[in-house]
Amino acid sequence: MKSTSLNRALAAIRSLGFSTATLPLAIVLLLAAAFGWFVPWLGFYWDDWAFILTGKMQGLGAFWQYHQYDRPLSAWINVAQFPWVGTNPAAWQVFALGLRGLTAILAGWTVRLLWPQRAREAAWTALLFAVYPVFTQQPIAVTYTQHWTCYILTLLSLALMILAFRNPRRHWLYTGLAAGAMGLNLFSMEYFAGMEFLRPVILWFLLSARLSPKETARQVISRWRPYLVVLAAFVIWRVFFLRLPSDDPNQLRLAQEFAAEPVSGLRTLWQFAWQDTLYILFTGWAPSAFTKVRALAVAGATALVTVGYLSKLKITSGDGEAGSRSWAMRAMSLGLLAVLLAPSPAWLIGKQVAVGAYSSRFALPALFGASLLAAGLLTMLFSKQSIKLAVFGVLIALAVLFHHDNAARYLVSWEQQRSFYWQMFWRAPSIQPNTPILSDGEVLNLVGFYSTTAGLNLLYGEGRDPADLEYWFFNLENKYDASTKALESKRPFSPAFRNWRFKGMVQDSLVMENSGNTCVRIVEDGRPENELLSSLLRGLAPASNLDRIQLDEGAAPPPEDVFGPEPVHTWCYYYQKAELARQFSQWDEIIHLGDEARGQGFAPTEPAEWFPFIEGYALGGDLAQAEALTRELRAADPAYDSLLCSLWDGIVRRNSENRELVELRTRVGALLACPVK
Repeated sequence: MKSTSLNRALAAIRSLGFSTATLPLAIVLLLAAAFGWFVPWLGFYWDDWAFILTGKMQGLGAFWQYHQYDRPLSAWINVAQFPWVGTNPAAWQVFALGLRGLTAILAGWTVRLLWPQRAREAAWTALLFAVYPVFTQQPIAVTYTQHWTCYILTLLSLALMILAFRNPRRHWLYTGLAAGAMGLNLFSMEYFAGMEFLRPVILWFLLSARLSPKETARQVISRWRPYLVVLAAFVIWRVFFLRLPSDDPNQLRLAQEFAAEPVSGLRTLWQFAWQDTLYILFTGWAPSAFTKVRALAVAGATALVTVGYLSKLKITSGDGEAGSRSWAMRAMSLGLLAVLLAPSPAWLIGKQVAVGAYSSRFALPALFGASLLAAGLLTMLFSKQSIKLAVFGVLIALAVLFHHDNAARYLVSWEQQRSFYWQMFWRAPSIQPNTPILSDGEVLNLVGFYSTTAGLNLLYGEGRDPADLEYWFFNLENKYDASTKALESKRPFSPAFRNWRFKGMVQDSLVMENSGNTCVRIVEDGRPENELLSSLLRGLAPASNLDRIQLDEGAAPPPEDVFGPEPVHTWCYYYQKAELARQFSQWDEIIHLGDEARGQGFAPTEPAEWFPFIEGYALGGDLAQAEALTRELRAADPAYDSLLCSLWDGIVRRNSENRELVELRTRVGALLACPVK
């Protein structure tokens, strides 16, 4: 009796299934497995900083000015979204994932509307879309909410077009809504314009089942006409009527090449097409050699759960295997066409998916086609449902691994950024306005110097007039004559970017170094550590005016909603505070900081970062500790002997009347074999 009851219970469990209405929840859980692990530790990247600066300091109206540079009508997206998402990085990460999830749901819905009998394959398409491994910039959340919003409008428009066909009584209502969504998308952002040419193919599939080829062609043209009108209006506006305040950053270079040299243009187009198609279809599926065990575990578990879910997905009775090969051919043809058309707006301006640090964004429109193509291939290649699901599970696992490996770079970058900005605040709690900040290269990964400019203004400029920025970061690598003559020219800096403006003088600059392996350093001319700098930074050192830094004990800390809470104090905190104290001759403070840092076992990766502490101990009266530190550095690496000699020469110059200090310099000089002066 008990055995019979148990068997019935097990049979009931095995018979459990999931309605297709659970697909949105499955997509949310899949996104959580692929991306959600990292949300609390991801931050702002690349153009995110510009949007945060604009919304936080300049107000919603400034978004319209900001976008005049290239896409003047796209500002509505920022204006609509910024007030309720705010400036918290985690909120933007969740919001961007929500938009991606909604886009995936619409992708599946569009396939289901087009082929109502293929609910299972529509679910595959939606799940693959959610995690397809080609777009590497999902963590750049603020920037790409615009793209996901326009993607939603694109797929919504395609779905409404299909609904117009399937509901003749509401044909014009759905057609009007579809054309409206299409126009809102195109006039906001041109990224998804290539997908508009899927419409005649979709209409052909819908009409050809019941009409002759000739009548089908006539009906396709008739039904496509409203959308052609919208597309033509966009092209005419974009090419002939749009006026930008400066040169168009998205000029139609390939079209110009076609006009000048048709053969060369065809060759370029062919190169773009095959390289980008191969990149989109194959590049992201190769697992990284640096994949962590945790990522493997999460990917494996996600694949098993996904396969289990799909195996229990209840499909409506009208769905079946009949006609699978015919459907697969149609799905593959539409998917491949979508992959080919998707990057075409980028090709027209001379850019590719496969070339460039941030170019995977041009693959975004291809997610729909690539996912549909994969679903069609699964149906075409495998007849057994169990094999299809097994292969699908492998694809999901590889996609999750891709996104985990990709997120690791962004996690490191955000930690670097938070460390950089907090170190800047510790070293320089207040900087006078109109200060150029110079460096010999990018100081942060996955950012860019306009973004660093935005970050510095958010760090120091809150509460000041937002019309003109108070600080500007200059990456002078290969762009600046660092000779003394150039520095003495005292030429002004007056850069501009979009609606940002800045005015500053070279003699009011701060020069900085952030190598990534050491603490951030504000360069001061004449310091012995300058010998460790690049030749460009050594040349720039005379322009570094530390008087721009103010000892403001009441300075507001970095806004926590943007930069996060203050990090735990480790070595770089003590180094930055010691540098600040040294600048204002606060020797007792340096002694306190040094004792505390040493007491907690902190030490630098760059031995020269002990120099302000040696100077502080010496001039603060703790000569024994100054000598001990000097001997430690000498024992660790004799290569620093000459730098230590210069350091001690400077210490004695500050207090040459102190006999004990002079005698200590003599002993240290003998140890280091310093030149006799």
